[in-house]
Amino acid sequence: MKLKRELLFIIAVCSLISIEGNAAPDTEAINEYTKSKAENSFTGSPINLQLKDADVREVLRMIGDASGFNIIVHPGVTGKISLSLEQVPWDQALDVVLNTMGLAADRNNSVLRVLPREMLIAEKQTELNAKKLAADTAPRITRIFPISYADLGTLVPLLQNFLTAQTRVPGSSSAPGLILPDPNTNSVVVRDVSENVDRI
Repeated sequence: MKLKRELLFIIAVCSLISIEGNAAPDTEAINEYTKSKAENSFTGSPINLQLKDADVREVLRMIGDASGFNIIVHPGVTGKISLSLEQVPWDQALDVVLNTMGLAADRNNSVLRVLPREMLIAEKQTELNAKKLAADTAPRITRIFPISYADLGTLVPLLQNFLTAQTRVPGSSSAPGLILPDPNTNSVVVRDVSENVDRI
């Protein structure tokens, strides 16, 4: 259950990533939806939906047409839904449909992809596992950073937040990230993957 909550949080964070630069109309619509969902304050243009036993894929298409964003519905999305909504913001209507049907929306630039929630959780878990495996098996490099105007005892615990997690993949020969203070030269020795060393 804890893992599921963490994955849902990651999905929510991923869906809130904004796109820099001038946004196209469909991108602006998705920005509007993700912001509304995060703030639980819906501001989309009002729409009317009076439907009985309508195919959920058709309902999603109608909401997509009303909002102006691109939407892709996974083949695994099935079922029928009855709606009686009058002058309801389209982003709220979308949120209600997703929650009612056990669906989730995953943003990919200007496209909103709708699929069963459990399927999206599984996808995100696979992505996390792949990233963790890549980090745990990546080669480690060692660099020495001379320190000025800072206390090593205070600095080292802060820098440890940037290290690769202190866990290892079974069978992996790569060690977790490591930071060692060297009081004699007032420097820190860092051993980790290149990306984390650059960040430090």
